Amino acid sequence: KILVTGASGFIGQSLCETLSKSERSVLGAVRNLDSILINKNIKYISVGDIAFKKNWKDLLVDVDGIIHCAGRTNKMNNNKNFDAYQLTNLNGTKYLAEQAVEAGVKRLVFLSSVKVNGESTHQITKQKFSYKDMSIPKDLYARSKLEAEKALWEISSRTGLEVVVVRLPLVHGYGSKGNLARLIKLVRLGIPLPLSLVKNQRSMVGMDNLVDLLIRCIDHPEASG
Repeated sequence: KILVTGASGFIGQSLCETLSKSERSVLGAVRNLDSILINKNIKYISVGDIAFKKNWKDLLVDVDGIIHCAGRTNKMNNNKNFDAYQLTNLNGTKYLAEQAVEAGVKRLVFLSSVKVNGESTHQITKQKFSYKDMSIPKDLYARSKLEAEKALWEISSRTGLEVVVVRLPLVHGYGSKGNLARLIKLVRLGIPLPLSLVKNQRSMVGMDNLVDLLIRCIDHPEASG
C-alpha cells in the first residue's frame, strides 16, 4: 500500500496513474478533491494544507511506503515566503515522517531539488553535480528542501525509517508549466529565436523515466539511504 502526497500535482498525477495499474493499493493525498480526475483504482483523501496537517494517523494505517511529492515551489525568490517554505517543505515533511515511524511505515521517498546543490556547476568548476558535493542552496525554496533532507536523515538514523532522497532537475512531460511551457509556446510560434549564442544548459528528466525511478526507489531493497 503506497501513499502519494501531492497526488493532484504535475508529478503526483502521473505517478498515481502508473502505480494504479500495478498490484499496489494507492492512496492519494490531495489538498482538496475539487481539481482531480477521479481514478477508480486510487483512493483520494483531502488533507488540506500539509503545512498544518499534524495528524496523519488515520491515513497511515497499513501503509508500506510513502512517496512525498507535496511541497511549496512557487515564487521561489520571494523573501516574504520564508515562513511558508519552512512550514510546508520542512515542518510538513517532519510531521509526516515522524508519524510514519509511529505507524510502522517502512520507507519514505522524498522529492527534493537539484537546486539544493546550487544554481550552476560553474560555482564548483565542474560539468555535473554529484550528491557528494557541498550543498549551496541560493534561494528560500532550495534552503527549505535541504533542511527537510537533513530532518529526514536525522529521523532515519534515530528510528530506522528507510529514507530515499531524489534531487530532481527540470521535469518535462504533458502538462509542463513555468519557463519550459513558455519556451515550448515560443517554439510553436514558428519564428526564429535568438538563442544560438546563449550558453545555458539545463539537465532535464522525462516524466515517464522519473515515475519509473520513483517506483524503483520504493521497491528496491538497496535504495534506502
